[in-house]
Amino acid sequence: MEFDRLKQQQIYFYLNIDDEVQRISQSIKKARIKFYDQSLISSVQATELGVHSVGFNVAKEVVSFVDMVAMLERRIQGLRKKERYAEDYLQSLSDEERSYLVNRYRNQPVGGDLNQIELAFYEEILEIEEAMNHMRNIESEPSTEGMALSNDTLDIDFSSILEMVGV
Repeated sequence: MEFDRLKQQQIYFYLNIDDEVQRISQSIKKARIKFYDQSLISSVQATELGVHSVGFNVAKEVVSFVDMVAMLERRIQGLRKKERYAEDYLQSLSDEERSYLVNRYRNQPVGGDLNQIELAFYEEILEIEEAMNHMRNIESEPSTEGMALSNDTLDIDFSSILEMVGV
């Protein structure tokens, strides 16, 4: 049941990517305002050591700001790709199936078991994530979803390992 809730959260995220893009865009705007609201020249500051002039560290401040904005813009580009791939999948669904998904996940993910439409969309999400990782040269981890882990399975595997080692 907890795993279904995680799947529902992932489905909700994919159906509401535009909200995340807007949030990130707002963060960029706020960072720009904050950056340009500061003094870019030297200023006088009073500390316990007395009054002295402190200069704007261009190398540190500008590079940090530009790197942060570039990272957020790359995040937006990645989200837009995910959104496009998800939208392509949604367009392949019937009008009823698409409406069901959009209406069910409009506000927040809801509890309960996943149906076939949601499971199929979740499988598509996993494929999109794998494709995005491949584009970024990130090696995907093997899935443990289908593995049946039980004490019997672990005992058999452990016994096999002990026999190979000769213990």
